[in-house]
Amino acid sequence: MISIVLPTYNGDRYIRQSIDSIVGQTLQEWELIIVDDASTDQTAEIAEKYSMKDKRIRVIHNTENKKLPESLNIGFADAVGDFYTWTSDDNAYRADAFEIMQNALDRNRDVDIVFCDYTIIDSKDYMICDMVAGPIEELPLENTMGACFLYRKEVHSGLSGYDTNKFLVEDYDFWLRAYWKYHFLHLDEAPYYYRVHASTLTARRKKEISDATKKLLCENIQKISDEELKQRVRQKIEKLSE
Repeated sequence: MISIVLPTYNGDRYIRQSIDSIVGQTLQEWELIIVDDASTDQTAEIAEKYSMKDKRIRVIHNTENKKLPESLNIGFADAVGDFYTWTSDDNAYRADAFEIMQNALDRNRDVDIVFCDYTIIDSKDYMICDMVAGPIEELPLENTMGACFLYRKEVHSGLSGYDTNKFLVEDYDFWLRAYWKYHFLHLDEAPYYYRVHASTLTARRKKEISDATKKLLCENIQKISDEELKQRVRQKIEKLSE
């Protein structure tokens, strides 16, 4: 079974579409854990209505805003699936996303993490372009994973979840720690819709994300054995410092 965590804060504009894309999957062996991070809009009420209609959907309500990495850990601490993933309240899956990713992990027992390409959409669901994720070899330089992925539960436990001190780069930090320890596989499919709009965390906190990324790259550069890649990372750090 796949365990999906959906952390959300004031996501009532798009969260129905996000949940519906999970409910409509061709692979139906899943559980959805919605972590409402003390929303002040209608998010909690919407999530509860879905939970009442589908026993595979559970809602956890944070009594205070704990931010994304801790909300992810809270959600996965309640997960019982064999495979893990998480999504955002403003993004959505294509109907065959889970089937594609789980089949790839079933066929490739030596692979721990699969990741896919994705389609950029705007605030009105207009498809802007397709984005190719990877290559994974470039991960120490930038977050090439994209937003559509599935990994074995052992990856989460082996990394002790998401680092709550890495807010704004919690996903990149997770993938970097996984990079040195686990096997990745890129799938040439785009079964995910990644929404770009003015209210996203990425759009609102660009400078903070840039600073956090620079710090993360500095922490990881000594782990890189390839001198050419290490030099490129140094150049990236310099650019982020400008």
